[in-house]
Amino acid sequence: MAKNTGGKPLSEKYRAFFQPLVDEVRDDHRWPTNKLKASGRSYEDFPSGRSGIAYGAGFQPDGNVRAYVYIAKREEEWNKQLFNELEERKKSIEAKLGKLHWDRLDHAMSCRIETLHDGTIDDEYMLDDIREWMIEQILAFRRVFGPELDGLLR
Repeated sequence: MAKNTGGKPLSEKYRAFFQPLVDEVRDDHRWPTNKLKASGRSYEDFPSGRSGIAYGAGFQPDGNVRAYVYIAKREEEWNKQLFNELEERKKSIEAKLGKLHWDRLDHAMSCRIETLHDGTIDDEYMLDDIREWMIEQILAFRRVFGPELDGLLR
């Protein structure tokens, strides 16, 4: 059962927060996805058009929100190799996106490259700003990482 905060189950708070984000990304920015409803989880992923790679945004338990590219094919070696090749282009990528956190996740099969911002689901007066930041970031990640991935995955 989801934790209850402020009278609403947490999953309902996440669903209420992410549904406008899902709608805007899909409809206003023509993201090729058939995602129609927010999941109720603390994050939402959007397809990159490449197997095993997604863009997304979510809330972390430490009081931060994140936007990210997630590399999670079922082949750990492939994930780590792609991460390493992207990290070799770090200077160029960060020149376009700003400083990023490059997390190879050596304890896991997947890898993640992310940017962080302050915010929690309980910041009700800041939720519109958080949602706008998330949308801007995942669109920027798609714009910058898309061509990088195209060049590496030929």
